Amino acid sequence: MITARVVYDYDRCLLVGTVLATGATLEEPDPRALADWLFAAGVRHGEVSMPSHWQEGVGDSAPPTGDKIALNFRLNRLERANAPIVFLDFDGVLHPFADRHSRAFCDLPRLEAVIRDAPRAGIVITSTQREDQTLLQLRTPFSPDVAERVIDVTPVLPMHSAADLAGSRHREILAYLEARPGSGPWLAVDDDAALYPAGLPNLLLCEDGFRAREAAQLASWLSDNSRITTVVPDERCK
Repeated sequence: MITARVVYDYDRCLLVGTVLATGATLEEPDPRALADWLFAAGVRHGEVSMPSHWQEGVGDSAPPTGDKIALNFRLNRLERANAPIVFLDFDGVLHPFADRHSRAFCDLPRLEAVIRDAPRAGIVITSTQREDQTLLQLRTPFSPDVAERVIDVTPVLPMHSAADLAGSRHREILAYLEARPGSGPWLAVDDDAALYPAGLPNLLLCEDGFRAREAAQLASWLSDNSRITTVVPDERCK
């Protein structure tokens, strides 16, 4: 869906951005500053139309290639930085551990209700079920609207001894984030504290299921971390 249009005024060396829904327009020489303004107006990466060619004497001319790249890169950077990530375990979270066969995913509706109130949040699966299921299979228990927000799984890192189990899920999360620099705030929802460093503030520890207490804590965290910000350091490819 196209929600904005950007053209270039070659006479004044200015980018001209217009939000289609409101008609609001900004003239700006810096593509990154224009991207910040568009993002604050609700425009997202992939929603900006720009002419593909420059024509002499035509007002709607294509921005220089470098400006196009910089604007799209910044919009993508802002979108990632403003998308909270919930790293989600299954057993002991979406159902009590003892009921994983008899009442599988019985607590999933409660989690989905919280996720629906945070439309920019994405879910990354940390459950060991990711080791023998595809992402499509892992999405199956979720309602269709929430399933499309299950975006990925964490990597499976090798463990050479039983001692490697301690903190292992946290290391897998860090490996995931390291491969995606500029990701937004994150929270792990899990029932096993041994898989994380002691006192980790990014851990919502479930007491054998996702109940009202856990739902309130996740809702509070998502509310605190879902405010749009354009105060995001620019990122350069190395």
